[in-house]
Amino acid sequence: MALIAIRASVMHLLAAVLAACDVAVPLALPGDVPDASHPGSMEPPLMRCAPTSAEVNVFGVYETRGDHSAGVHPIGDAIVSIDRQGLHALVLSAYEPTSWHVMLAPGVRVMSIYLIGYYAQTVDLSGVPVVMDSAANDRPACGYSYPYNGAGCDTDRLLARVAATVGEFTTFHGCYHASQWALHADGTATSNCDVVGYRQYDVIRSCGDPGG
Repeated sequence: MALIAIRASVMHLLAAVLAACDVAVPLALPGDVPDASHPGSMEPPLMRCAPTSAEVNVFGVYETRGDHSAGVHPIGDAIVSIDRQGLHALVLSAYEPTSWHVMLAPGVRVMSIYLIGYYAQTVDLSGVPVVMDSAANDRPACGYSYPYNGAGCDTDRLLARVAATVGEFTTFHGCYHASQWALHADGTATSNCDVVGYRQYDVIRSCGDPGG
């Protein structure tokens, strides 16, 4: 009990010091056990570095359905649920044509959406500015691996386009084949990627990290 009381006092003191310095309070102290309920990412929980600025969250896939072939490209569906409160700029990317469905938890705000792929992408979140790039306007890009695995969807090119159009990314979550994503309160993400036997790639940048 005494140890718990000491730890609580340390947490309150740390929060007070950081608040006085206008620094975001971390969601976990060193030595805390990571939340095993979100296995999609092995990165530490994410701090919100500047509460008034938008985080740039990138979700990238090659496909959401596997029944396409040469000359046949049916539109797939992808669901993205955002549970992490605050302001976000979303980047939604796929090689195949995809209709993105975005669901927001209370307290979540989306400043903008950047749709980018080889084939055209759409999104159903109303009232949010949307920028679209694809082969239709000679600006295609896609990426689902990190680091880029050389398999054709060049993540480096995608993230360079994101940096130029939206800003440096805060989180990146990708998989070759996935149709359901959830961005959790701590910045980690889960998906149905592993259900179909593929690997999920995750990058969570720390505050002030320019290179991921």
